[in-house]
Amino acid sequence: MMASACILIILILIIILMASRIQGMARVVNYAGLVRGKTRRIIKLEDAGMPPDEMIPDVDRYIKGLRFGSEVLDLVSLDDKAFQVKMEELDAYFDTLKQEIDLVLQVGYENTNIIQKSETFFSLCDVATGKHMHKESQHA
Repeated sequence: MMASACILIILILIIILMASRIQGMARVVNYAGLVRGKTRRIIKLEDAGMPPDEMIPDVDRYIKGLRFGSEVLDLVSLDDKAFQVKMEELDAYFDTLKQEIDLVLQVGYENTNIIQKSETFFSLCDVATGKHMHKESQHA
């Protein structure tokens, strides 16, 4: 009876740890989606002549949280090298996109490559999330 109780307790703890890990991974995927969605909104607002300056730091925070983890955002840093490489690329390309957003403010929307650069950024978001989702589905 005592051995059965110990085994049951161990199994419950394992289930709790697994649920916590899955929740952490789900939060990562959600924030990756927020990066993409909020960036799309930034581009649309720029096109409408309504600069969304307060949203840009949010995206920076989300990307940093996805790379390094964040207590504030309740994000874990995933130990997935391919995902982290893609997050690093995403971080670097967001800097390029921010420069293009600044250029829009200076010379106008039509005189920039904002559409092309934002589409490249969205593709990087898709690949980063897709790489993570594909790897997780292989483990299931």
